[in-house]
Amino acid sequence: MSTGICQSCNEYSALIPLHGPKGGPLRCPLCIGKWNAEHGRKRRLGRIVIRAIAAFMDAGGSKADLCKLQLSATGIYFDFLGESVDPLGYLADSADATKGEIIELTSELLADAIKLAHPDCHPSERQELAHRTTQRLLALQPFVFPAPKRKPSLWERYGSSTTSAETEIPRKKAPAYPCADCKSTIPLHYCDACRVEWEKRQRQEQERENAKQRKRYARRKSLRYRSKKCESCGATFTVSGGTTKHKRKDARFCSDRCRQRAHRKVVTDKSMVPHGHLKSRDNATAAPLTAR
Repeated sequence: MSTGICQSCNEYSALIPLHGPKGGPLRCPLCIGKWNAEHGRKRRLGRIVIRAIAAFMDAGGSKADLCKLQLSATGIYFDFLGESVDPLGYLADSADATKGEIIELTSELLADAIKLAHPDCHPSERQELAHRTTQRLLALQPFVFPAPKRKPSLWERYGSSTTSAETEIPRKKAPAYPCADCKSTIPLHYCDACRVEWEKRQRQEQERENAKQRKRYARRKSLRYRSKKCESCGATFTVSGGTTKHKRKDARFCSDRCRQRAHRKVVTDKSMVPHGHLKSRDNATAAPLTAR
């Protein structure tokens, strides 16, 4: 525990990790209580939704019906037409009764409560109260679901029926990322272990992206710059698409010296001059001799 300014409320107070022994960002006790209350309630309601969807699919529901149910659920809270959106007609006249309804009971717990509240288990002075309570509990039966059962392992499902702890092969499970406390929040509120794993994956993703960029740059560079052979001295030089650092792509000589040498060779060597140029030169020199 330390003291400082809380990043959520900007108040100077005692600071403790958000996730307790698992670490996390430092927050004041009030902000930690508020955060846990908000996310804990959301997680409990999320478990109820998951069980409801599983029960709906087991009863013959389809994915298209799930989309319609989602539309009905959002229509309850975003009712701007004066009437609730209910494509399947499941809500009927009970749409108002589902607003703010929070039921966190399992069918097993409800059955035990009905047994305890049954009028036969109470004296005559509490018969009316027990009867009224039992009726209210029975009305909750369509809204509760069985507690989730543990799924059998592959060895229990397909192996021998006489399995024991000694025959099972221990397997090391990789730590879950993000953990149950951090899965429904943002990386800013991760615990220490999840924060380290998140930063590691971010570095790996950045390294992969940098490798792709280097590969693309090398490919563009190979297509942009290429080597040519000087027609005068035979040396190799690099040409590009018009930059000032390298020769342009239609260059034939590596330097001005080689270009001038090739030009002088063409002028002085008559064998390299085209036939038409030699003929015109001979006519120009022969004309004055004929005039004499």
